[in-house]
Amino acid sequence: MHRLSILPGGNPDESFAYVEQPSADVLFLSSAATDLSALARTLEESSSQDWDGRIRALPLDALNHPAQIDHYLSTCTSRTRLIVVRLLGGRGHWSYGLEQCSLWQSARAGRSLLVLAGTADQDRELHSLGSVPDDICDAMARLLREGGTDNLQTWLAGLRWILESDDVRTGSPPPPLLSTVPSPDPDPYDWQQESGPRVGVLLYRAHRQSGDWLWCNALLNGLRQRGLTPRALWVSSLRDAAVQEAVQRMFRQQQVALVITTTSFASVQFSEAGLGAPLWDGLDCPVLQLLSSSRPRSSW
Repeated sequence: MHRLSILPGGNPDESFAYVEQPSADVLFLSSAATDLSALARTLEESSSQDWDGRIRALPLDALNHPAQIDHYLSTCTSRTRLIVVRLLGGRGHWSYGLEQCSLWQSARAGRSLLVLAGTADQDRELHSLGSVPDDICDAMARLLREGGTDNLQTWLAGLRWILESDDVRTGSPPPPLLSTVPSPDPDPYDWQQESGPRVGVLLYRAHRQSGDWLWCNALLNGLRQRGLTPRALWVSSLRDAAVQEAVQRMFRQQQVALVITTTSFASVQFSEAGLGAPLWDGLDCPVLQLLSSSRPRSSW
């Protein structure tokens, strides 16, 4: 038997949960839970009430089964005009969902589908799957990758423009309002003058952008309590060659003796998996992977 649930995953004994939300103008589905927490924080900090009741968000993990996807799209989109899907990985990670979202978009005039890649190497594969022109997708994807309140406010303005402007359907270039405020990548965090062996720490900057960094501070403090000197870096993605090069350079300059990485995705493409790992091979030191979760403490 299946069950109806507002928050999926509450009962692990059942095969899956049907998910329902009140319908809204925009549905934002993302494979990065930090996207949702960052968006929630941005909406809370905004003085504008423009988005009250107009946007809903859901992690893609809640829509793994085809029946869940069909049920969600058939029951939660009565007033929806734009679905945004952000994927960390290729289209195969959510192929059925993308197909059904495309059918949803084409079934009625005035609907839009915005598919955004989590990493730049997937832009061309994913952005063409939606109904929004590629240049607008590129700009919107960059805003989410950079993150932070300013960029997310701009991203929300971009959603409003897609909803309200005829230009998006005629392929006109995105307006200047979609410009990104860049941040360093990688970006050093909490470097202090300390003695002791130096340990490199890699953290996804999405955690900082969403305000989910208490556990990052706990990790660095734990290292310090044991006489170690952490050298933490916020990074966007270890698949980016420029980021890899900068990480290598900074860790070599700091003469780190060990690296702890909390990033959970590969640093090489699948097709290159047998050719070694240039980032780790170049550092030539032990590398430990620390698993982190974006689930609330209560669920543990």
